[in-house]
Amino acid sequence: MPTQEEKITVLEENITILLGIASGQERDIRSIQVGVMSLDRRFDALEGRLFGMDHRLSTLEKRFDTLEQSVNSRFDTLEQSVNSRFEEHGNKLDQILLLLNMLTPKPDPGT
Repeated sequence: MPTQEEKITVLEENITILLGIASGQERDIRSIQVGVMSLDRRFDALEGRLFGMDHRLSTLEKRFDTLEQSVNSRFDTLEQSVNSRFEEHGNKLDQILLLLNMLTPKPDPGT
């Protein structure tokens, strides 16, 4: 049976081993905390950049909406102008056809 002194020696060795393990784990935990803080800072920076990009995209979206409205308005105006001109030309052609019909002699039904 081990003596009291041998038991104390084994106990001291085990405590020393446990202290070494705990010290290593403490370093690991601190290293993990430093890594987490670094990730936290990087995510904050990324979040700021994403917010800036979101703001710029919103601005671009508004500008494109304005441009789309302007282009649609111009096309509507152009379409109305072209339709009006075609209508004018159609009326003129109708008048010319009427004049030609009046000026050309009708064939005699008897001949």
